[in-house]
Amino acid sequence: MAKRSTHRKSASSHIETRAHAEERLLKRLFSGYNKWSRPVANISDVVLVRFGLSIAQLIDVDEKNQMMTTNVWVKQEW
Repeated sequence: MAKRSTHRKSASSHIETRAHAEERLLKRLFSGYNKWSRPVANISDVVLVRFGLSIAQLIDVDEKNQMMTTNVWVKQEW
């Protein structure tokens, strides 16, 4: 009776593969990206940036240490 070899990827090799795929994706998405470009027609135009913060869930209140743990939604517009 011949032995059958079963090849299983370890969790670490799966993570390596995933990290490699993510790195390739980021390189592809950002190739040719100019970090100095701004979403305006004229270079002298102002970019309006708005930030919003909404509490989605109050998880815990520690009155003694005056700490509050929450889940929040952050909204960024420009």
